[in-house]
Amino acid sequence: ERDDVARAGAREHACVAQWSDVPRPRPEARDRPRIEVIAVVLIMGLIFTWGLGIGLNLYRRVTLNGERDGLVMVLRSARTRALENRNQSDHGVYVATTTFVLFQGPSYASRTTTYDEWFPRTTGVAVNGVTSTVFLSLSGNGTASGTITFSNGYQSSTLVSLNYEGRINW
Repeated sequence: ERDDVARAGAREHACVAQWSDVPRPRPEARDRPRIEVIAVVLIMGLIFTWGLGIGLNLYRRVTLNGERDGLVMVLRSARTRALENRNQSDHGVYVATTTFVLFQGPSYASRTTTYDEWFPRTTGVAVNGVTSTVFLSLSGNGTASGTITFSNGYQSSTLVSLNYEGRINW
């Protein structure tokens, strides 16, 4: 029995000796996880900043295109109503500060206000150029020719052009 106890004690001593021989980390190695975390946070911050810039540009472009598409829809609707000779009248579009107005009549000033339809505009998008046009009943010919430019302070592009034959080009 004494031999068994002596062997067991020797084994325990050998295990303790093995674990005590494990080298302890140097101070520089202990700092490594902090440096790695800082590097990962910086890389993720750069990726986030880059993605935010792309996202903002996408939002601005979508807003600008949405404003253009809204105006084109209102212009096409006015021309279609004129071609249909709805209420035996001309139909037109007026670009107001906060809305697009689809109206019935020979001009915005002498329109029949009961038939006005208001379409809200996007804030932050400036519309310059032709502000009012009328499409003549039955022919669909326009009374204005020119270009409508949309800008949001970051991007600016000429997006819609009109001619006297009633063409809406975008």
